[in-house]
Amino acid sequence: MLWKYIPDPSHVLEHQPVELREALTYEKQPVQIVDIKEQVLRSITIPAVKVL
Repeated sequence: MLWKYIPDPSHVLEHQPVELREALTYEKQPVQIVDIKEQVLRSITIPAVKVL
């Protein structure tokens, strides 16, 4: 169920400028690992990592 959004000044995120290369690409740098989980599918274990 969707609710009407109520504007709040604390919801504004600060952004950091992005340095683009000549090919208009950039490199992402992970900040922090938030959560680690392993999903088991029959005989296969798939690690999942949530990165900030």
